[in-house]
Amino acid sequence: MSKQGTLPAQSFDNVGELRERIEGQKPRRRYFLIVCEGEKTEPNYFDSIRRMLPREMADRITVKGQGYSTLRLVEAACDKNKERLSSGMPPYYHIWVVFDKDSFEDDDFDNAITKISALDRPSESNEGQDQHWHAAWSNEAFELWYILHFQETTGGPLSRSSYQQMLEKHIMNCCGIDRPYKKNATDMFTLLMRYTPQAIVRANNALRMQAGKSPHAQNPATTVHLLVEELLRYL
Repeated sequence: MSKQGTLPAQSFDNVGELRERIEGQKPRRRYFLIVCEGEKTEPNYFDSIRRMLPREMADRITVKGQGYSTLRLVEAACDKNKERLSSGMPPYYHIWVVFDKDSFEDDDFDNAITKISALDRPSESNEGQDQHWHAAWSNEAFELWYILHFQETTGGPLSRSSYQQMLEKHIMNCCGIDRPYKKNATDMFTLLMRYTPQAIVRANNALRMQAGKSPHAQNPATTVHLLVEELLRYL
């Protein structure tokens, strides 16, 4: 059973306050490609963030839901990057691949992360343009990132079968909303936004707790917060 933490001492009700809590200066505007395993859950979440950004930045972010998993998803991201490079449009500077461990083979999950890391280097294929590849993975599933908005998850492995009940309880207690959790919900970022800074802290804590293990054994852990934090710096 996971160890439950406490809610943050402060929550934030608007985008301006949230931006103040995200460390780091606003970076140079770059082109992003975000390729997601899920066709609705993850794209809806990241597209919600994209729509909150200034227009000149929002237009530089492409979010795609593929319905593929692990290594096949990496291949799909490579294909979309090649299409972009041959289109004459500005190349993507950041390419994020978003996927879950779920019940997929341990080797497939680990190898997808390794392959993405290997792609994170300049090559002749991108005509001298820097491209930076990143894996935003979750073990076991993307909803772990939502749970981290409300509690620590440092008490041992956490099965995705328990995520829905946990989320519904927290959303009722903390947001005052009594409803079933739906994977294709379009309002999860705005619903959880006030707790995002603490979720980032908790996600980093979870990774530290799992340090030294292969990714497939890092349960519970996620790197989704790294992408979220990067996007929110553009607010």
